[in-house]
Amino acid sequence: MNVLNKGMSETPEMTKKTSLPVIVGLVQITEPLMAFSNLPYAAGLLQAYVQNKAQQPNRYLFQLTQFERLAIKTAVGNWSLAHILGFSLYVWNQEYSLTLAKALKASKPETLIIFGGPQVPDHAEAFLRQHPFIDVVAHGEGETIFLQLLEAWPNNRWDDIPGISWIDQQGVFQSHDRPARIKDLDLIPSPFLSGVFDPLLSRRDVRWITSWETNRGCPFSCSFCDWGSAVASKVHRFGMERLEAELSWFGDKRIELLYCIDANFGMLPRDLEITRLMIQAKSQRQYPKVVYTQAAKNATERTYQVQKMLLEAGMNVSATLSLQSVSPAALTAIRRDNISLEAYAELQRRFRQDGVSTYTDVLVGLPGETFASFTDCIGTIIAQGQHRELRLWNTYILPNAELAAPAYRQQHAIESIQTPFLSQLQQTQRSSAQIPEYQEMLVGCSSYTREDWVKMRAFAWLTTVLYYSQALQLPMMLLHELCGVNYQTQLLAFLEAKLTNSPVLSQLRGFFIQRAREMLLGQPEYLSGPGARNGSEIWMTPHHYATVLLLQSPKLPEFFQECGVLLTQLSQAQPLPPGLLADALHLGEAMFKCQPDAHKQAPQSLLLRYNLAECHRRVLAGEPLKLEHIRPEPTRITVTRQNYDYILTDQPLSASLA
Repeated sequence: MNVLNKGMSETPEMTKKTSLPVIVGLVQITEPLMAFSNLPYAAGLLQAYVQNKAQQPNRYLFQLTQFERLAIKTAVGNWSLAHILGFSLYVWNQEYSLTLAKALKASKPETLIIFGGPQVPDHAEAFLRQHPFIDVVAHGEGETIFLQLLEAWPNNRWDDIPGISWIDQQGVFQSHDRPARIKDLDLIPSPFLSGVFDPLLSRRDVRWITSWETNRGCPFSCSFCDWGSAVASKVHRFGMERLEAELSWFGDKRIELLYCIDANFGMLPRDLEITRLMIQAKSQRQYPKVVYTQAAKNATERTYQVQKMLLEAGMNVSATLSLQSVSPAALTAIRRDNISLEAYAELQRRFRQDGVSTYTDVLVGLPGETFASFTDCIGTIIAQGQHRELRLWNTYILPNAELAAPAYRQQHAIESIQTPFLSQLQQTQRSSAQIPEYQEMLVGCSSYTREDWVKMRAFAWLTTVLYYSQALQLPMMLLHELCGVNYQTQLLAFLEAKLTNSPVLSQLRGFFIQRAREMLLGQPEYLSGPGARNGSEIWMTPHHYATVLLLQSPKLPEFFQECGVLLTQLSQAQPLPPGLLADALHLGEAMFKCQPDAHKQAPQSLLLRYNLAECHRRVLAGEPLKLEHIRPEPTRITVTRQNYDYILTDQPLSASLA
């Protein structure tokens, strides 16, 4: 056993601080976003804190932080001189980090290996025994803990260090309670302003984005969430002067995208001023170009103003509505019943009224959900005005969230699987040397079976392809508005109706059901799709994959014919006016063909005998539908797409031919 990292008794030689620099390394493998790389923000905080707060800052020499998935042999060689190596563990880097740490310990046993981050379990004994090459783990905020561990080296007497766990020399598990959270966050030096990232920014082959926080903590206690292990806690804030300086730094360094990792941006009164500073930074320096935020859970006037300001400044394309479910049972099960659904509906209404684009987050397969409540949830969200985008995520179990606790698992009869972790549109090399990552996914519980989960997942994909691709959005709007057929009934028909004479629809439905069942067997959700080069793979969601195949298929006209038959059956009780459904399907096909995934996005032009462009605009705006049969001549409608929005231009046929 390594004498330098298991809390052994001291020798006279060990009590002396080494006069040579202590070489420290940090590994935070960040999640890539298409062509961009994330700055290793958590590692930067640790380094900045040590360099500013250590008793003898010159004692520590930091190597350049590793943020990329280098070959393990290469990475071990890079860290061959390090005395201490700290790993920041996330769901997208856990297996790689463990593999690297194990290889490094085998190559150089005296290296002190420290693990921290959200994937380190709060109850860490099993984790440490499973991975004996890890010397010590840190829980919660890591800045003060990491410095104390460094200051204790090489003696490694950890008796007085809070927030850590380890297996001692006698094989006994040791664990200390966490320290009090840092109230004055400005005691933590900014990794941006302190120059920590300057060596990384010298790389010209990387386009950088970064995480950014203006506060820490979350007053809510959602069971599926572990927001930095600071849930159900007081919110502490970074100072405004620091934040303004960081925004200027982002502009000067040409950071293209900020991911604001506050749990509830818009909750605090000062968030309006921070938003103005973001917009000012872009106006003065052209960067950052885009800002993503997690909007406050209970929608307020500030949330509305913040999102609207960012959208009007072109710093976001869509406001976020993190709804997750509308089922009372599910919301109670995930401790989210204290969040106002009425506030979400009002926020959606106001955004629609002002023409502001939004998207809504919903989780598939929450505890307390049923197949019926899930389909009703989707129908309710659409009826309330979410016609632009619905993001239907799987429910994953984070190690320190309540959902992972043994008592919660038992109470709700949680069933889960390990599924490969991939990011949408992530590009990976086709190589056996790649180290796969995994995440735990909820697929069954006391309120639904695994087969119910398959149906929910297939229904979610169908909803995205049929409604949110615009293919059937307008026809379904008309059936809802004119025939009283609710959205969930229409969408359910595509999942449950007999499709004996509809081979294209039958194949689409079968593909989604089969894919969901394959996921239960451990297959990844995403599929390798077209577009990758140089021996790589690009990963696409099943609904994205199916959309691309439909756009490329010679059977696309048959697809719309089959959809027309099924929708006609649904409207038999109160038929639509003659020719209206045919016109709506023609317009839906034209809009579908204008998607970014289409080979040619040339404007689509067609003749219609109903004022469908106006009808579509009115429903999107939440206004009463006013259908008119155009006489004496039809109207030519041209469909184009600008960014994420469809533009429908209509004019009388005689004018279009002039």
